[in-house]
Amino acid sequence: MSGSKLIYLARRNPRLSREQFMRRWRQHAAFSMGLARWSAIQRCAYCDVLPPSPGIPWAVEGYDGVADIWFRGDAAPADPEDRARLSADEIETFSDYVSAFALHTREVIVKPGGGTVKATLFVRNTEPGGPGGFAARWARHADRVLSLPRADLVRGYTRNTADRTGEWGNAKLPFDGVAEYWFETVEGVSEFFADPQVWEMYAGGVERYGAGSSNLFVVTNEVVMYDRALAE
Repeated sequence: MSGSKLIYLARRNPRLSREQFMRRWRQHAAFSMGLARWSAIQRCAYCDVLPPSPGIPWAVEGYDGVADIWFRGDAAPADPEDRARLSADEIETFSDYVSAFALHTREVIVKPGGGTVKATLFVRNTEPGGPGGFAARWARHADRVLSLPRADLVRGYTRNTADRTGEWGNAKLPFDGVAEYWFETVEGVSEFFADPQVWEMYAGGVERYGAGSSNLFVVTNEVVMYDRALAE
């Protein structure tokens, strides 16, 4: 299963507290749904970054939310008036315009499923071979994830590969792959990613994540804001 998907990694407008941002972000979703452009959206989920956990020391701080937005296959680009209205609302909600921290991807659901906690790993390509070489390694990486001894902790797994074409081809989030893992508990996240074999896999396969690396790891919930399949 695959599809066209926009992922963005947001920091809140500095005038907003965390609680104010969560309310404002949902207000932004409601505003977006009122625009003609919303007809292009198949599904939308907001993921609030969870407070730091001592059991997950490699999770980065300083981010407030991750959004996943799926497009319909027949989606047309936004008209200039819609784009201008949406941009004005973005800058009231976030630290910058969404295009500054977004990435258009092609999604492959490797293991269907979900959980109450989602770990998201943003990965940069640091090896030669360009996008094609990275895409091949990234696909093999998914198979390795599910072969690990503690893969039973992973309730769902999705692989996203950057697609720098189309309407969002110039989005500026500087990553080449995004992996999404679902778990039942925060403890499950800690147990899986603390396993030495997981560390070795990331160090040798797509580069080690965590402090000082070029990759980025956040832990969130996931709230489905809209699902066209349920709405129609």
